[in-house]
Amino acid sequence: SGEINPLATGVLLTDATIGLVKVETGTGTEYALQAVGTVQFIGIEGVTISGTAVVAVNTTGMAINESLEIEGSSADPVAVVFETADRVTKFQALNANLTVADQTLMGSFSFDQSSDGTLRLAATEVSLTLGDGTNGISVTNASGTLLVNPAGAAGQLQGTVELTFPDMDIAPEATATFAISVNTMRAPVNETFTVGDETLTLDLSVGPFVRVEATNVTLAIAGQSLSGNFAFEQSTNTDGS
Repeated sequence: SGEINPLATGVLLTDATIGLVKVETGTGTEYALQAVGTVQFIGIEGVTISGTAVVAVNTTGMAINESLEIEGSSADPVAVVFETADRVTKFQALNANLTVADQTLMGSFSFDQSSDGTLRLAATEVSLTLGDGTNGISVTNASGTLLVNPAGAAGQLQGTVELTFPDMDIAPEATATFAISVNTMRAPVNETFTVGDETLTLDLSVGPFVRVEATNVTLAIAGQSLSGNFAFEQSTNTDGS
């Protein structure tokens, strides 16, 4: 019927332009595919994504350069181009908005799925602002990993922090770290997983929250200094303020 399965969870690509090349090899049938469309989550509680996604898959073992025309269509041909024979499996949302716990992370996200169905998002060039733009805290050039399943999203991203409160500045120590911590699940998260060759551990308290955490820093406030670990979080009152 074309309707989405109400029990489905994951990433959905809509309004897509797709080019597919089928190649018969000595070991079977392989494919080269390129697609561009609008990305969204389905079946994920409290997490949304919006933006344009790019899918690229090449399992043919050869470079591909094809221009595909659709018979009877006036649309431009669809290009399927892979300059090398390298194996490619890529699903990325570029310059997208990921909204979690009423906060929006802007950046680029690539998608992968583990054997248990959990989505893993590698995030790069992420920015987040807490506050009204004049008074608050902003994070830029953040990168890290998020886990997404039907219960929500959890993850941590490291980035650069700037305070915009009057008479307040932040002076990082040599061992300082800054992170965006996210957990929209109504349970603590303690997970260990592998991304590439790196083993990562998430240890987050019960959500939902999006907060900026600063470790081993000094805050300069009205001529005074406070050293330690700090967390910044923005909440919304029941009246929407």
